[in-house]
Amino acid sequence: MNKKHWISALVMLCGIAACNPTPSPTVPGPTPVHILEPLMNAVLNIGPHTIKFDSTSQWGIDYFEVSVNGTVLASVAPLLTGSCGGGCGHAFYSEYVWTPPSTGHFTISVAAFGSAQWGTPGTVQVVVGEITIGQSSPLSPQPTSTPAVGVSGNVMVAATQDSNCREGGGEPYRILVVLKKGEPVEAVALSEDGFYLKVIPPKANVKCWVAIELLEVLEGDIQLLPREGFPLLPPPEPVNTPDPAGAP
Repeated sequence: MNKKHWISALVMLCGIAACNPTPSPTVPGPTPVHILEPLMNAVLNIGPHTIKFDSTSQWGIDYFEVSVNGTVLASVAPLLTGSCGGGCGHAFYSEYVWTPPSTGHFTISVAAFGSAQWGTPGTVQVVVGEITIGQSSPLSPQPTSTPAVGVSGNVMVAATQDSNCREGGGEPYRILVVLKKGEPVEAVALSEDGFYLKVIPPKANVKCWVAIELLEVLEGDIQLLPREGFPLLPPPEPVNTPDPAGAP
C-alpha cells in the first residue's frame, strides 16, 4: 500500500472511531422500592395513614414518586440516608401521609428516581373500610402495620364526637368524663361483650368506658387488649310509697 492510500485508510478509520465512540459504563439506577408500611392486604380505617418506604442506590436518589390507583399524588425527597453495606451504596428512606378519599380497594405505588433514571416501583394493595359496629358482632379493626416511629405502641383511639365516658358500659352507669371529639386517648381494656373500651382520658385521674361505635382507632389492635367486666351497679334505692288511706 502506497503512502497516499495508507493516509486515506487512516482518515477513514479515525472517522469511524469518532462516529462510534466506545460506550461508557451504564450508571446503575435505584433498586426496587420497598414499601414498609402499610403492609400488603392491610385493612385500614378512614383517616390519615403514613406510607413508609425505602430504596438503595450507589449514586443517590433525587426523589420518590407516590401514586395511588395510578394517579401521582406527590414527589417527596428522602428524609434519611445511610450506608447499607455490602457494596450496595446508600439506603434512602422517606414517608408520605395519605388520607384515603373513600372506602374501597387501593393500590399504592412508590418509585425512586436517581441517576437520571427510574427504579422499579414498589406496590401494595390495601382495603379501606368504615369503623362500624353491628348488632351481633363487635368492631374488629385490623392493624395497618407497626406503630409509626416515635409512637409508644399503645392502643390509641379518638371520639368521633363529644362522647360520655362512664363508670361502666351503658346509661345505667354514672358519667365521669366527656371525651372531646378528635382528642387521642389510650385504650387499656375491651369489655367482655366487645362493645365498649376502657380508656384513660387526658388530664383526668380516672378510667372510664365508652362505646366503640363512638370511637375511631388511631393505632394498635383493640382485639389484643385484655378483656374486662364492668363494675357492679349499686342496688336500686327503695322507693317509699304512702300507705293507702284507711290502711291499718
